[in-house]
Amino acid sequence: MDTAVALDLRADFTGHCTMQVGEPNGEGHRSFTLTAGKIDKQAESYFGRGFCHWLAGAISTATGFVPLLVGIRQPGGAWVHAHTAVRTPYGNALDIFGETSIEELGRRYLGNGYTQTQVYPLDSLDMPAALQETADIMRGSWTWWAEDYRTPEVQSVLLHFARLLLTRHRYGDFIRSHAQPRPAAAPPRPAAARPRPAARAPRTQPPAANCPQAPTTGGTVTISEKAARLRLISGDQGAMKAIQAARSALSDTVLQTLSSVVNGQSTDAAAAAAEAGGEEAQVIQAAGENARNAVETAIGAVQNALQEIDNAVEREGAFRTTVGDVASRHGG
Repeated sequence: MDTAVALDLRADFTGHCTMQVGEPNGEGHRSFTLTAGKIDKQAESYFGRGFCHWLAGAISTATGFVPLLVGIRQPGGAWVHAHTAVRTPYGNALDIFGETSIEELGRRYLGNGYTQTQVYPLDSLDMPAALQETADIMRGSWTWWAEDYRTPEVQSVLLHFARLLLTRHRYGDFIRSHAQPRPAAAPPRPAAARPRPAARAPRTQPPAANCPQAPTTGGTVTISEKAARLRLISGDQGAMKAIQAARSALSDTVLQTLSSVVNGQSTDAAAAAAEAGGEEAQVIQAAGENARNAVETAIGAVQNALQEIDNAVEREGAFRTTVGDVASRHGG
């Protein structure tokens, strides 16, 4: 279901905006000055240490990219959600800190007593129930993240940084048309030439946008041990990656080699037959035909094996998805 909050996905902002939060973020900050077109320490602190879930939600709405949740196991054994990024079409993780491998994203949160992490995909429609205990009513909405960013001014800041991050990392072409920023209105042309204005002191910073109180929710949410274990299984892509790597090697190396053998053998058989002449040429041609048939049979067998590998990858993916669905029903 859709949120009742008014939302303009094409909204944008210019200048700078100071966001105030009620509770300090992971770095102990309550105030953040965000500047349009600039991903600096302030933006990284705000969107990387407290409001990463909402940024990931906005990116997912604008592009369809799947959110990636990072779970960490606390010394006492409980699992908590520590961070959210999105998965790019190339299988990497993207957040306000940049693009990295999914494995490196998990390693980032090791230390400080945390010895185990897990990174798993979660449909954006299921994010509210996973992150906020009271937000199950928002489950099934692509724009759940706007529930805490209720005003157009604050929404435009979040959408601006979602698009900025995507563009910086060359994913701008994936932004859907309904989430592209609205073109700025052209300034009115003067009716006639005007005298040059008197010189005035330069601005030290762009004008501030009208930014009300930022959302105060955030931080980590405890998840059940059962759901954590199921999510760890559903997010384990090691076997699938090994299968896909083997398939790539088989396709690129073996088939290419077999094909070159067929082509080279045809040339060699013709040359040998011409050199021998007479009845011996017929014997050589017959032997060459048998060799070609054998190699072509091998090519067919390899192609069948590739199809079986594709089937195995598809079934492996269905298994991980099924486990992930079960985890969601257990509160993961």
